[in-house]
Amino acid sequence: MKKLNKIISCVMAVMMIITVLPLGAFAIDSGNDKSSVTVYLTVSDDGYFVNGNDDAQTVMARVPITVDYFDLANYNLEQYYRYETDSFENGGGYISDIVVERPTVLHLLITALEKYYLGGEKLEVNSDALNISGGATSMFMMNFWGHDYNLMYLVDHSYPLMAEGWGATADYILLEEGMEIDIGMFSNYNFYFQGGFAFFDQTEYNVSVGEEVTFNTMKANTDMYSSDLGGDPVAFPGLYTSVSNENWFEIADLTDDAADNGEFSYVFNKPGKYYVTAIDPYAGDPDESCVAPAIAVVNVNDNTNKKLEGSIYYQLKTNDTEQMRFIAEINEEDIRAANSAEICISVDDSSYNVSINKAYKSLYANGKVVTAGEGKCFIVSPTITGYDSDSQIKAEVSLDNFDNGISRIIKLGQ
Repeated sequence: MKKLNKIISCVMAVMMIITVLPLGAFAIDSGNDKSSVTVYLTVSDDGYFVNGNDDAQTVMARVPITVDYFDLANYNLEQYYRYETDSFENGGGYISDIVVERPTVLHLLITALEKYYLGGEKLEVNSDALNISGGATSMFMMNFWGHDYNLMYLVDHSYPLMAEGWGATADYILLEEGMEIDIGMFSNYNFYFQGGFAFFDQTEYNVSVGEEVTFNTMKANTDMYSSDLGGDPVAFPGLYTSVSNENWFEIADLTDDAADNGEFSYVFNKPGKYYVTAIDPYAGDPDESCVAPAIAVVNVNDNTNKKLEGSIYYQLKTNDTEQMRFIAEINEEDIRAANSAEICISVDDSSYNVSINKAYKSLYANGKVVTAGEGKCFIVSPTITGYDSDSQIKAEVSLDNFDNGISRIIKLGQ
């Protein structure tokens, strides 16, 4: 890793150029390249999560899907190219003929259909898998996933808007790393007026064995004529609420606990992956169901005697003022399982702690992109100043899901 040190020690300006979205309580920045992002897709029909037609019959509840940009001309969908836009305040319309080569929700729909609905076959547009009409920024799905047009999709649990009072469609919405996309399909054509999308105040948790987690069930409105469409969510009690293990076998019924205001708690006593759901009590009833289900994923870790592994590098600038930063390279899996990180900086006899809640797949330094190793991410300290030319500087990096940290000591002047 000497090459890494050589590159990043040339300059102090490390630019993190991407919108960071929460992933659990910890966020991971995928770098400058937005042509490929990982998002989470949930698909339901009459209140129940649907199963994919893939070999695993995947339950389509917060399924991570990596979406690569591709030319929509491959599907004769050039009219739905995404172009540069005006601001939200000015209406959000297209202002140039420059195609933005980043995946949209439409790219996600095609990717998901091919993998989970068509079993790996290429999508034929204008089929029951996907049949669309309307022009650019007004794309309308006549069919999706074998269903008709009676559906709605939310982005990050909110109705997507192109401008104030004007909805954004799948061809317009650019995907960001970690986005949550929920698609609810219904038989009840009145769901637009009386339904909702249920969700939890947090969709992924990373906890230790024996830890109690509190959930709040919320509702996003679907009333097309309501002033609250796209507005603030409200508490949503009265749903069938439960915890299931990684094989989707129910292990706890918490409906009574959540009955009053949608808030409930559960203690996870064994390591593993769990699914927490809140489902419309009328789910499966084509005449009554009008609520899309909520899903949260809980990863329970047994971190007894588990040791954090990784390497720490540093940047050093000496031309005008003494400045320094540490960069830790740690397994991405360990970072994703953490809720937060902390860096303890010691300069000679003084020390201070800094809380960190972002990690990066790549850094841009001195005109070059430095990418973390396969399966790893960077954690970056703030700039360190006010030390002497012969100071001893130490950085200790720790994650809240490990008992120990990793450290490095730099003795200047040696």
